[in-house]
Amino acid sequence: MPEDERKVCRCVSEVLPAIRMLVSKDNLKTLKVRRNGLIEYFCESPRNQVAIAKPFTPDAIVYCKSNYLFLNDETPGQVLENAEELIPGFVNKFGYLPKVLLIKGIGLVSVGDNARQCDTILDVFEDAMKVAFLSQSFGGAHPMTQAQIEFIDNWEVENYRRSVAAGNASGRVENKTIVVTGAAQGFGEGIAECLLREGANIVVADLNEEAGRNTVGKFNGLAKSNRAIFVKTNVSEISSLDNLVQETVCHFGGIDCFISNAGVLRAGGLEDMTPENFDFVTKINYNAYFYCTKVVSQVMKLQTKYASSDYFADIIQINSKSGLRGSKANFAYAGGKFGGVGLTQSFALELAPFRIKVNSVCPGNYYEGPLWSDPENGLFVQYLNAGKVPGAKTIDDVKAFYLAQVPMRKGCTPGDVTKGVLYLMEQCGETGQALPVTGGQVMLN
Repeated sequence: MPEDERKVCRCVSEVLPAIRMLVSKDNLKTLKVRRNGLIEYFCESPRNQVAIAKPFTPDAIVYCKSNYLFLNDETPGQVLENAEELIPGFVNKFGYLPKVLLIKGIGLVSVGDNARQCDTILDVFEDAMKVAFLSQSFGGAHPMTQAQIEFIDNWEVENYRRSVAAGNASGRVENKTIVVTGAAQGFGEGIAECLLREGANIVVADLNEEAGRNTVGKFNGLAKSNRAIFVKTNVSEISSLDNLVQETVCHFGGIDCFISNAGVLRAGGLEDMTPENFDFVTKINYNAYFYCTKVVSQVMKLQTKYASSDYFADIIQINSKSGLRGSKANFAYAGGKFGGVGLTQSFALELAPFRIKVNSVCPGNYYEGPLWSDPENGLFVQYLNAGKVPGAKTIDDVKAFYLAQVPMRKGCTPGDVTKGVLYLMEQCGETGQALPVTGGQVMLN
């Protein structure tokens, strides 16, 4: 029995986000792809699909229902053209959405109310494929009869099992898929964790593989019916971002919100700043925001084309208060962030007709984070040792100096920024905005 893993076609990003929207007219669904030698055996041959057209066990009915949709078209365009007709027809005929799709060239696709349910559907239906394949050596497949299927479909106990398997929904971004770059640690990790706790599927996109996988392990320990995955990503390379989108679509079916958080800081005045450091900061903080938006907007355009008219996708840049006013001896960082606000406004104008909102969040200083509060090399320690704060004799003196510049006398936390992110996602009356979260330190005119 062939079970080796097979690569999913790059065309998956041209198909699945649209199909996800076609099955999400009432509630947002999660889709997940699996492809191996066994699945390919059935996926690429309509004749072989006859053997898996009906369930073998009650479990298959509970988790996968008793009817499935096979799409055997040759091109992404043909798949979507037929899916637009076949999915509503399936619902009209059977009274429910398909839980199982088999798409030629792509693989086995589960349609779940959440990511956990998707995993169960794939496991159960792949078991049915194994039965069908192995039964060829023993006289062929023997699925359940229609009378047996109808009995299980309407049996109260099985309906209860089905409702339990669906899981409970909760959270402000329940079942949305959110990509957060630079989320392996620090501020990005904090934002991603807050969104995970609000029910989102999270994609941690970061270059730091060890930290990223550890973060995802922690996230999945906190998750309910949602899931988190890690995708090693270099935001300054288009090919890496293409792979990020491919992996996200394969695991969750689409991207509802992309948070461009990855950033770097190289401080220095005109005499100290090298061209190499300036170019590095600009490439990550400015250029990469363009690269990310260029790649992810393609998927989002496809989603909104097939979605209900009240569905909006979001691109959100985590900017900085330094993107709203200058920063002494930190012009490389501030310049990139100022430019980022310009990109946000320009992207917003271009993408608004596609129901894609583009906004920035401009946080103040995260004083509680390691950048400022590390006891050995945090900025509080550095500024104390450098005498940057006149008259300061202790770290507490330095903290007090900086907090005095904030009317609300507090630093900005990942939780504060997440509230801004949630506001921007939930509203549909603004785009192209730069939302300050600075405790009043920076106020818009």
